[in-house]
Amino acid sequence: MQIDEKLKRLVKPRDTWTPPDAALFTPKNLLNIENKKAEKLKFKAIKYSFTHHYNNNYFYHQICKEEGIKPDDIKNPSDVTKIPLIPDTFFKDYPSDGKKFLKWLRGISSVKIPSVPLRSSNPSYDDVISALYKRGIDVMFTSGTSGRFSFVPRDRISIARLKYSWLKCLTETLTYYPDSYTILLIPNPFKTHLTLARAFGLAFELFDDSKVHIAMKNKIITTKLLSMLRTAKMGSDKKIKSKIINAFGTISQKRSDLRVINLIEKLSNKGCKINIAGPPFWLDRIMSLLENNGKHIRLADGSQVFTGGGWKIYADRRMPEKVFMEKLEKTLGITRERYRDCYAMTECTAAFMDCEGHYKHIPNSFLHPMVLDENLQPLGYNEYGRFAFIDPLANSYPGFIITGDRVKLLEHCPVCERPGPVLYPEITRCHGSEIRGCALIMEEIMKDLSKE
Repeated sequence: MQIDEKLKRLVKPRDTWTPPDAALFTPKNLLNIENKKAEKLKFKAIKYSFTHHYNNNYFYHQICKEEGIKPDDIKNPSDVTKIPLIPDTFFKDYPSDGKKFLKWLRGISSVKIPSVPLRSSNPSYDDVISALYKRGIDVMFTSGTSGRFSFVPRDRISIARLKYSWLKCLTETLTYYPDSYTILLIPNPFKTHLTLARAFGLAFELFDDSKVHIAMKNKIITTKLLSMLRTAKMGSDKKIKSKIINAFGTISQKRSDLRVINLIEKLSNKGCKINIAGPPFWLDRIMSLLENNGKHIRLADGSQVFTGGGWKIYADRRMPEKVFMEKLEKTLGITRERYRDCYAMTECTAAFMDCEGHYKHIPNSFLHPMVLDENLQPLGYNEYGRFAFIDPLANSYPGFIITGDRVKLLEHCPVCERPGPVLYPEITRCHGSEIRGCALIMEEIMKDLSKE
């Protein structure tokens, strides 16, 4: 089955489209649409989305009332900067009690969060998340260095849009070979709601199950496990449990790494095209193991590497993209042209994919990007500031977000000919912002699981 046919399965019937759907599904190429057409689609989608959240989200409605902004005030594209933004820390402000957590999710959502049966009188976050998933609400999570989770509830509409958006942008920047094999350096995406795993797990939408291999297939990553692995503030009983988890985790990690290396060698010897996808720290560790054993593999022509979740390889230093790409070519024979990185976050429906010049492209038909100064006022192009965005594809929560990331926005790509804005490759955290990102969290997990 060709890629267009696979993606077509994710497209809603045209007679059910709302303006956000039209902004997503109308463009033949999400990353290569004429600016004037993109702006027209985007404005209609944003106005519709703002009205939806204003009318259906109690919390957000109160924010808008305090700022004196209502849907009628958004008359033309220049007015979208009036739309009240919320900080990404908004999704961390949840109660510790499981039942109150469910009420909190209802309070931040713009769609109905159903009542769900909870077996325990004191349910955990994982109990609530699992029960809601069975009722069509997917609560994805990630965490920062503080150990505080970010929970984002998505209904079926939001999930369908996310899948199409991610896969469409991915296949516009990498070549799709239906006969290729994919190795995912992640926990099993069907056994966790961790955003990074769920995002990379979209490979199952593109390839036959038999051609997709998961590095850590049997590991279940829950909020409880993540909390257990962070022992700094735990009591002695929890530290003992954590050490037990670490002991079993050491074996699990080593076995998964060896399986990945053996699979890469096996498929390469057969001349198979291979896609390797996952957080950069995990791939870096695989490459280091190969180097330490004096192995250099030349992946077959057409093989590709895709990373996402952040560039923080170690907690105290960042590996430059240039160094990482040099290591890729030396260890796996993957050149710069066959490597892509992605910038994304739990709170956003868009994924900002690298082009061949490694600038991160913004799907301009629906997402409105902004760079803010220290007073949270919009800056122009070519200036560093705090990244914010308006994402009208988010149906179940207001996707009008201020992040803690420091970026520079360019009006157009200096390398490729695609129209629309791009983010400069150097993306860091703003001063004083908590370091976060799925790749960093996965790094912390793997470090803890590696302790002997």
